[in-house]
Amino acid sequence: MRALLFAFLASASAFAEPVKIGLWKAFEYDKPDTTPVFYGGESRAENVAVSEYCVYLDVYYADGSVTWGERADFDQGTHGWQKACGALVPKKPVKRVEVYALCRKGSEKSRAEFRNFFLERREGRGERLYETRRSRWPYADEDEIFYSEFKGREKVDRYETVPALSAKKPGLENLDSAVWTADSMRLVLPSDMPTADDLAAKKRLRFDLAKRGTGSGQILVSTSADTELKNVTLELPTLRTRDGKPLKGSVAWHRVGYIPRGGMLFYHEKSPAFSAGWMADPLLPPAPLRVRKGSTQALWVDVKADADAESGDYAGYARVLVSGREKAKVALFARVRKFSLPETFGLDTAMGLMDGFLRETYPGKWKKLSREAQDLMLDYRLNPDDISRTEFPDLEDLEHAKKRGMSGFTLLHIVPKPKNPKAKWVCYVSPEEVFSDEFYADFKKRLDPYVNELRKRGLVKYARLYGFDERPKEYYKGMHTLCDKLKADFPDVKVLTTGLMYNDISAAWTKFREGKASIDEFIVTDIYCPLSSVWNGEISDYLRSKGKQVYWYTCGGPRWPYANFANYDYPLPEGRIVLGFQTYRFRADGYLFWHVNYWNGPGNAPLDESDVFFPHWLIRSQITSPGDGILLYPGKDRVLPSIRLAQLRDGVQDYEWLQLAEKKCGRAAVDAVSGKVIRSLSDFTRDPAVLRAAQAEIGDMIEKAGCGRKMER
Repeated sequence: MRALLFAFLASASAFAEPVKIGLWKAFEYDKPDTTPVFYGGESRAENVAVSEYCVYLDVYYADGSVTWGERADFDQGTHGWQKACGALVPKKPVKRVEVYALCRKGSEKSRAEFRNFFLERREGRGERLYETRRSRWPYADEDEIFYSEFKGREKVDRYETVPALSAKKPGLENLDSAVWTADSMRLVLPSDMPTADDLAAKKRLRFDLAKRGTGSGQILVSTSADTELKNVTLELPTLRTRDGKPLKGSVAWHRVGYIPRGGMLFYHEKSPAFSAGWMADPLLPPAPLRVRKGSTQALWVDVKADADAESGDYAGYARVLVSGREKAKVALFARVRKFSLPETFGLDTAMGLMDGFLRETYPGKWKKLSREAQDLMLDYRLNPDDISRTEFPDLEDLEHAKKRGMSGFTLLHIVPKPKNPKAKWVCYVSPEEVFSDEFYADFKKRLDPYVNELRKRGLVKYARLYGFDERPKEYYKGMHTLCDKLKADFPDVKVLTTGLMYNDISAAWTKFREGKASIDEFIVTDIYCPLSSVWNGEISDYLRSKGKQVYWYTCGGPRWPYANFANYDYPLPEGRIVLGFQTYRFRADGYLFWHVNYWNGPGNAPLDESDVFFPHWLIRSQITSPGDGILLYPGKDRVLPSIRLAQLRDGVQDYEWLQLAEKKCGRAAVDAVSGKVIRSLSDFTRDPAVLRAAQAEIGDMIEKAGCGRKMER
């Protein structure tokens, strides 16, 4: 994608020291030290919707290492002059700092001006590095201010509640309350009110299901600014055909929960307004609930068809009850297709469900909760994996997961066994820690008996090792040697990595094709896993010709306009798109996500399920990408799913439908449909109606004798 740089610069008389976009200054230090780096600047914006709008630092250390992308972000959208500050407290002596003014990688409508940039080497004096203000309505008639304070050599996140700025509260007009419906891909916040079209539409939800498939929809209850509803619940029907046959499957509902939308949120062109104080994501068990004044409460409905369900059309009415009295009926229609999803998941995923965080959150009962969390992931057709594990997965857990559809798992992370048995996880290790004869001898000694047991149980074909997370060139030589040893000793166990060899191949690709460069040093592991935004189909096909597989991943990046779901601000359809139509269309062999239960600290204690608002749930430690790593939530005595997890499930199901259609109609016919959804990595639909139509067209291709246009005759 083009990197977009925009600026309209006022004259020097309008403000002090105008700053052009790009590199502002570079600072060299003859005597490197660890004095904190305090930096910032001012900017004003017009329609900014980009990946990087910030004061941006590249920091070079005396030992040759580099910290890329230290940044202080400005609010996006449109605003007047705003100051952004940041602080880096280095652990190593700093040799050079490059300071950039950036507004790039996003909407062509983006415009920004910059002025008054600075960089100082000193300790903090209590400065506020950034500050955001969010409404806590309808939970409380007040606002919350979140900021980060720089004092001494520390950066501390703080928040406080203050009286609300706005006296006007949201709520229905001309109605005390209303019940309406919405697609599961529509994000509905507590402050969102139904449109006239929502109120005029029939109260119904439709589900298009394969056997073994699940679909979701939302029933919404909204109130006026003066109306509160108590003891609201949902009564669900048994769905039946016209001749009375019941659906073999289930109909269930969840209360949608709301977490604070605190922190420095990443802006997305389609994201909610910055003033929105709450984000909808946790899915809570059914229970009577309260709909506060001037708010909307979502009730999440899931319909599942069992493997032996009969194909056909099913229907029934859900009843919204208030204190036991019927408030409204909602028609539920389910179409069960003639085909079934595969017993073993069609898309191989590596989703990081980490025992260390379960152990910390649920001491004394974490093993029981671990199995329940695994089952929850399997319910959503995702492999409950852990790419960072330093202890082997339980064999009985693997046997259980295999029976439920598991398509792959990680044996171990290629790192030394942690000296601290309470360590929650290990991400990076130095080359010296793993590229030695001593390390390999110990690692092989651990692997030998376990891999032999996997072979006896028929599980080894699902096994892989993971290592070298996003590691650069200085690791490649050691990786070659280690991977050659592993291949000789364990030929049936593959090695997966997000190491940066794929990026380096991409950088050398043009010269390689011209015969002017070699890429041999980058042909290392069995499974490459680049970030989705650097995907190159030609490179991936070349690697496959060498016997490799190529997965891909998303994490806090890539950012808009690429598809992602890690951040709460990404539109819900993007999670479904990443694992479904996008992974299929670009032919990735699998998908990796680093963490689904990143409950990092006391602010992520188990949710009190007696309410649907969780004002003390802290996502604020994840400033640059709030929500990254959290697709499951800790309940009181259980692990809870989320709206975003449901999008991933639907993406896997879309992928499986596409696979089935390809077997019947061929790749070209299926690509003709997927092309209506995906045009490029950064150009795709976010319209739920388009996705639903494409899904239905694929389903018809599988069921009917013809394919594509022939089918329409």
